[in-house]
Amino acid sequence: MTSEDIIELEFKVDQLPIQSRQGCRILVSVSQFSQDVEVGKTEKRFDISSITFNEKVKVFFRLGENQEYKVHLLIYRPESEEIERIAGEATINLLSVLKQSGTLTTIMPSESFTLNTVPILTVTAQGGTDQMNGTFLQFSGHSLDPRNNHPIAAYFVLSMIPKGNGMPIILYRSEVINKNSPKWKEFVIPTRYFSTSSEGTLEFACYNFNNNTGDSLIGKFSTSFYQLLRGAGAINKYILHCAAGKKKEEMSIELCKIGSNQTNGNILNPFCRSVIDVEEYYRRCALSVLFFAPTNYSNIISNVTKQAIAAERSHLNIHFVLIILTNGSVSNQGALKDTCDEIVKASKYPISIIFVGIGNPQHPLRLEEGSKFMQIFSPTLKSTDGMKI
Repeated sequence: MTSEDIIELEFKVDQLPIQSRQGCRILVSVSQFSQDVEVGKTEKRFDISSITFNEKVKVFFRLGENQEYKVHLLIYRPESEEIERIAGEATINLLSVLKQSGTLTTIMPSESFTLNTVPILTVTAQGGTDQMNGTFLQFSGHSLDPRNNHPIAAYFVLSMIPKGNGMPIILYRSEVINKNSPKWKEFVIPTRYFSTSSEGTLEFACYNFNNNTGDSLIGKFSTSFYQLLRGAGAINKYILHCAAGKKKEEMSIELCKIGSNQTNGNILNPFCRSVIDVEEYYRRCALSVLFFAPTNYSNIISNVTKQAIAAERSHLNIHFVLIILTNGSVSNQGALKDTCDEIVKASKYPISIIFVGIGNPQHPLRLEEGSKFMQIFSPTLKSTDGMKI
């Protein structure tokens, strides 16, 4: 098992109450934004005495985090989907389960219980068939409409919105498809970027690529990694909200595939073998880096792009990482345009550009919304000749 993994939880309950013959299931929740959010649930069963549920609940394990889940035993009304009562509840710590060879047994007390009748819960944790450090996703759109005079040219941007006032992290931008019901290419994202508790939410924003003008928002929605793990299809189909916040009932986005792949740095690289190596190299060089002005990022981006082009022509499997330390004070509008042009050009090649914000009282950070620097991170960024990123 790695420091990040998908875990499947299997549930067995002994000493079930007699009402379980009416229908019962296990529901798992996690505390998020001061309320309980459903993570997953088992199938509904009608057994008495003892049940081992067939459907497992997937959760995301991160080493070093205190991950606690509430496990509820729900009893339903006869021949109904209405919950009659919660027959028992237990709180489990995922790391504690894994430390005990993957199996934990505990009681599920309710308001009035005795040790002779209290349900007994056994949780078994196993590495899922989708053990991963990276997750494959694929989305499709339905009845998308740009709501303007431009032809349909839909693409989406997937971002993580941190809790509080943190900057959104753009995780992926799709290709443009000229269809009202597109099916975009599948893509992979390192699982570390997905929110697993109260860190934030995932925002899916669908745009229309407009020639010779800014791109327009078709609609957007928010979800969580927990919800995506529940699988593809109708359970992860979302109605789009337009820019005015209104629902567009006929327009929707659907998760059509979720899978995984090991992306742990086994691919040979002449410079670094993994992201960890990149981080370590950054720590070493940050102490000796020299700063200069005026601020224009285009030259260094262009230099790295040329190296990437040369490597690609030589059929070398190299991914370039450019780390720029800056306070965000761009010299002028011309420097901004040059930078945007170079970023768009670089986006066609295996290059990652990382901006690290630094500053002090004499040279404060310029990260306010609407600043020249923040325009670089627009998901609808284009070059001066209208080419998309």
